[in-house]
Amino acid sequence: MALALEARAMAEDILIGDTPKAVRRRKRLKLIEARGRIWKHSRLRDIDGASGIGALDEFFVFTMVRDPWTRVFSLYHWLRAQNFDHPVVPKAKGLEFGPFLQDPIVSDMLSRDAVDQYVTDNSGKNYCNAFVRLEHFREDIVPVETHLGFKLGVLPHANGSDRPTNVRGAYDARSAEQVRAWFATDIERFGYEF
Repeated sequence: MALALEARAMAEDILIGDTPKAVRRRKRLKLIEARGRIWKHSRLRDIDGASGIGALDEFFVFTMVRDPWTRVFSLYHWLRAQNFDHPVVPKAKGLEFGPFLQDPIVSDMLSRDAVDQYVTDNSGKNYCNAFVRLEHFREDIVPVETHLGFKLGVLPHANGSDRPTNVRGAYDARSAEQVRAWFATDIERFGYEF
């Protein structure tokens, strides 16, 4: 998605991420004073009130949504390949998937990671104009395309991983239920099933 949008970015646009154009413009981010970390997975509350960003109510906010069981499984495998300093990285590297999910640090992090956490400001107001489920991309992207005034077409998969494809087989009853508890709101809202 970021690659498709950055192709049309204007010179004054602020790009946050690790796409080629965003990397070239990264120096601009250092000039922005924000409440939280500015990176490709920033939450709106991180940039709410940031200098040079603008008011949140001026934005068209959309976010990509994924089946929580696939999302958590993918996160685990992604973390196993990382080397940055974060408490869950050594947990992923040192634990099998089930015990990883039961770890208190991991559980605390994931229990606060529902999609609304990304599109809500510091006062609790949700600004999301469109939730785009990856499993229903063509259907859910329509409001975004309407706002942008052009069709995005088929998006390439630019950051694939080497994780196993049998996501459901990685879960036992306990770990599947744990994910269901963490993401109950997302599961109900978007109709996900295990």
